[in-house]
Amino acid sequence: MTPRFSRSLALLATLAALCIAIALIPPRCARREAPRSPPSPGLTPSRPLIPPSTRPGPDYSPARPALKPVPPAPGLPRSPLADGLNAPAATARDDLRTVLNILTRYRESFGAFPAFADNPQLVNALAGANPQRLGLLPRDHPAVNAATGELLDRWGTPYFFHALSRQQIELRSAGPDRRLHTEDDLVLASAPPSPEQGGTP
Repeated sequence: MTPRFSRSLALLATLAALCIAIALIPPRCARREAPRSPPSPGLTPSRPLIPPSTRPGPDYSPARPALKPVPPAPGLPRSPLADGLNAPAATARDDLRTVLNILTRYRESFGAFPAFADNPQLVNALAGANPQRLGLLPRDHPAVNAATGELLDRWGTPYFFHALSRQQIELRSAGPDRRLHTEDDLVLASAPPSPEQGGTP
């Protein structure tokens, strides 16, 4: 056998082995994801439609005072606490005491004064936007501005409420000049609650 024939035979054997190896390798098929069809009408999607940012947070509690206007529960008797508010026979100082009496009744019922950012939100809580839907201040009272929801003093100026804490509050009337923080302002602050009412001794 000549050397040239031997080299050709070796080359053929190598090519045959390579072809067999290629034939034994399984073919790879490209995976194509089937297009997603829209959900059929009437079927409930597997994922919630409400984004996480709109769900109640860990601080959510249905017992917290509401700030949106909520009418009191139907059938409740009208509260007489505000009947003397801005009455002709009363004084501006009497009006402050009447408003403070309403707020104190709220604190006795719920353990704290309402959470509020301004005058209308405080009126909302007193008018029924609270956990028990308790209406202590009628929303149609003449002292409540129907357009703005603010509680007005006898000169038609909104009261200014300053929350010193959840247990103490300060009321201010602008007085006859209808300007806040002037010499004729009338101011009345609540006393801290007793230990029996939830206050600190």
